[in-house]
Amino acid sequence: MKTKKERMQTKHLFSFIFVMMIISFFIFSLFIIFHKKNNIYRKYETLVLNKSISSRNYFFYFYKEYVDKLFLLKDNLAFNDFFDAQEKQDVKSGSFWSKRIIDDLTTMISISKNIYKIRYINNSGQELVKISSDSGRIIIAESDKLDDISNSYYFNEMKHIKNNEIYVSNIDLMEGTSASTLKPNIRIAAPVFDKKENKQGFIILNIDIRNFFETRISC
Repeated sequence: MKTKKERMQTKHLFSFIFVMMIISFFIFSLFIIFHKKNNIYRKYETLVLNKSISSRNYFFYFYKEYVDKLFLLKDNLAFNDFFDAQEKQDVKSGSFWSKRIIDDLTTMISISKNIYKIRYINNSGQELVKISSDSGRIIIAESDKLDDISNSYYFNEMKHIKNNEIYVSNIDLMEGTSASTLKPNIRIAAPVFDKKENKQGFIILNIDIRNFFETRISC
């Protein structure tokens, strides 16, 4: 038969074991919670990273499509023939190649969903050709509607770019009569050179980028 002292020792031992079990359970619970939270954080970080990479990739392909079109236009052989005609002061030939350039720019804007304006300007910033798309309607600007953009911030930034370089403007809002008609857009531009590697002007594309943002938000 146990003595009173032994019974007290046994009681204290069980009490100690019970307390240790509670502490161990508490520590284990904290570990499980922390581990789950870490897993959630890692999954969330992976999701955000993948979304970020996806957005960057999407923007790259969205942007690359228009860069390819820009280079296709600025390397148009009709420009060389037009410049040759100007140099030779051949009015008839110049008029023919000028019309050919306008036709090519018109075709490009008509098949490009987000391009709403294409311009060819000279080195001084004067528009020589301006073609716009308004709700599917193609508008070729008359000579009195051609603007001098030499004081615009984007012309003063783009005029220094070299051959095979491109310029990308800030994101601006397309002019409209109300807030609901304002459209975020960018301008991308590339210089046009003649056969003698003399810079003759620039091709500028105005791109409506609402589609880019709307597509990313819906993803």
